[in-house]
Amino acid sequence: MSSFDHLPLQIGDSLVLLQDMEFVDAEGDIFTVDEGAVFEVDSTDWNNGYYRDYGYHAVCKTENKETWICVKHADFGTKYKKYLPIREEVLWFAEQMEAKLKENDHKEGWNGCGIFWLKNRLIEEVNELSDAMDAGHNSESGLDVENIIREAADVANFAMMIADKAKKRLA
Repeated sequence: MSSFDHLPLQIGDSLVLLQDMEFVDAEGDIFTVDEGAVFEVDSTDWNNGYYRDYGYHAVCKTENKETWICVKHADFGTKYKKYLPIREEVLWFAEQMEAKLKENDHKEGWNGCGIFWLKNRLIEEVNELSDAMDAGHNSESGLDVENIIREAADVANFAMMIADKAKKRLA
């Protein structure tokens, strides 16, 4: 058997469907799995019904049943992708970032901003975060943690804007 180390998913990884998809069960009945369903990869070389195109055999286990599917490697990125659960801390911080962005919804956004202008704003925001931390006289009890959180979200938002513009240049 060949090695499948080059594949984007390995046994034990999870995949998430990017769209509703129809599958055929062992009895030939068609069933639909909803967009967003998460499956664990069980095998990377199962090719039943895909005309020798290797695929992932994956399972979704719930309290009442197991659902098995096979997806083609060629559909990676369009019909499914690797599922990476997001840590609670990251979700919380993303909410802080979004709150800061909403405060500035009256502005035009960052699409019209140059990437180097955004870099300079990022540096300014890092300095504001540093000032907010220094304002507590370097003592834990004197820190204005709410202001630190807001400034940290500003820093992250400008970093995100830079990454967003870089991603668009890749496309």
